[in-house]
Amino acid sequence: MLLWAVLTSIGCALLLLLLLALRRCTAALRRQLDFLKKHASNMPLRSPLPLCGLDELAEEINDLLERTAQAERTARAGQEQLMEAITNLSHDIRTPLTSLDGYFQLLEEHPEQRQRYAPVIRRRIDDLKRLLEGLFTFTRLQNDNWQLELEPVDLHKCLLDVIFSFYDQWKAGGVQPELEIQDAPCWVSGSPEALERVLQNLLKNALLHGDGDIRLTLRADKAQARFTCTNRVAQPEKLDMEQIFSRFYRQDSARTRSSTGLGLSIARGLSERMEGRLSARLDGNLFEITLSLPLIPPDSPAA
Repeated sequence: MLLWAVLTSIGCALLLLLLLALRRCTAALRRQLDFLKKHASNMPLRSPLPLCGLDELAEEINDLLERTAQAERTARAGQEQLMEAITNLSHDIRTPLTSLDGYFQLLEEHPEQRQRYAPVIRRRIDDLKRLLEGLFTFTRLQNDNWQLELEPVDLHKCLLDVIFSFYDQWKAGGVQPELEIQDAPCWVSGSPEALERVLQNLLKNALLHGDGDIRLTLRADKAQARFTCTNRVAQPEKLDMEQIFSRFYRQDSARTRSSTGLGLSIARGLSERMEGRLSARLDGNLFEITLSLPLIPPDSPAA
């Protein structure tokens, strides 16, 4: 009987010590949490004693805190990017508007110079229209329910039309594009306007960021058509390949004031709406972007 009494007393004492230790550990964890709430610190929680899984609980809380901190950092970065984009877009839109205002004033003061100023005003209006159309298209692409009306489109013909439309820009930039284009129709399922916009954005990107000649290729196998645009870049180390298709991304904002940074983002969104894929890679100083679209079967009535 005495032995049971002694054992019971020892057990109660051990239990009391365990409860005191648990209380000490929880109090320590609570103090650490209070400190973290009041101070911006990345100090991890630590349990004074590895009791009853409290150390594992501390690790789980640390993991949750780290994920919360990462989400906050991502949100701040996104907010900063958005504010920078709004600033850039405001500048991009204000520039042609300011120019238009100036030329209209000149036209009012010198109506005899109409033939001189009218073409410049028209170009500025076209620039502004392109900016606004790009923003409108980007906004529509943010709606997952928005879909294109697809129909058979000859990618070969569409590409040649777009290439020829850039003739003046090739000439002004001293660029002689190297063409490797199969001489045969290449039927894909798409939207003529969307496909033209994608190709235009890819060629414009090459002209804006390229450093030298451009190579354009179009090939098709039994299942897919692939258009590739390759150009050299002067400073490949500054090209963030993970951000290439991100909205408002610009490699060098000082050189790309005529671009909103939405071109490749819009091109990818439209490509995906046509069940295609847009990918990019950097090989040394060669930047290559590829548009892949599924071919319409040869026995299809549309083809």
